[in-house]
Amino acid sequence: MTHIPALIQATYAYNHAETQSRNERIAAALELLEWNLFSNRQIAGFTGLPRGIVDGMSTKTDATGGNLPGEALGDILKVATAHNRGELDELAIKRAVDAGASTRMVSKLSGVSQSAVSRASRKFAA
Repeated sequence: MTHIPALIQATYAYNHAETQSRNERIAAALELLEWNLFSNRQIAGFTGLPRGIVDGMSTKTDATGGNLPGEALGDILKVATAHNRGELDELAIKRAVDAGASTRMVSKLSGVSQSAVSRASRKFAA
């Protein structure tokens, strides 16, 4: 299963956080919380809000675990979109992992198996 709409929203929040008002970033965080895919820490990173603000808006108590820096969102979106077409974008996987995304999060958000993500992330090693 892919999470393309959630990835689009998270990518937009990350790419526009610096130019949005605090209220716009809070609205973006609330929308991202509704997906129940991202941790409070991840959402704070995407929106540029302090973690305490996001914690205060969230009722989330379970861990969604895994590293997911905002820099990796665009590439994970590419991986998910390719996966929906029945393709594997190995280069986008490699870039996402190199940007700091865990193979678990790339797999979870894109629908690509974690073993395929791990293989692709090592494929372009020098």
